[in-house]
Amino acid sequence: MIRGRARQLNVRAEATQYDIKELADARSAIAVGIQVYAEGRYEDALEIFEAALSKPGTGVKRFRDKPAEISPGERAAALYNCACCHSRMENVRPGLVAIAGALESGFEGFKELRTDPDLQYLRDADPEKFEGLVGRFDPGTAKPGLFGAVLYQLDPRNSRIYKKSTGQD
Repeated sequence: MIRGRARQLNVRAEATQYDIKELADARSAIAVGIQVYAEGRYEDALEIFEAALSKPGTGVKRFRDKPAEISPGERAAALYNCACCHSRMENVRPGLVAIAGALESGFEGFKELRTDPDLQYLRDADPEKFEGLVGRFDPGTAKPGLFGAVLYQLDPRNSRIYKKSTGQD
């Protein structure tokens, strides 16, 4: 029984390595990539996450004859996971580029970026670049100036109505 189960897992692992073209959409590609990543096959997982960026997604369907676009959330998830793969493979520059792409796609898990053990190598290899990149998008660490002031004004937590409703005023 155990041998049969091990063979089944081995067949499934081998299948995920070569069936990237058969994955229907970005969501399924990301799910398979996460499984492959959990097995420690970071290069294969990176290939799957990168392929997810070109797959149809659950986003806007602009034309009847074309599949739906990848959603910003799917794009951010794929790029974040690409960054994790690059970190595990000790590729600093591509990892930081992937983080920048995830942040530009709307990823807002700033605490997760700073604490995720999968990104430890990127944080340690070049802490100034890493913090500078994350700090540009994190409204909690925005530097003063026009952009910081605009972000402060646009954050609903800074409104008087919000502060009164939560008892902070």
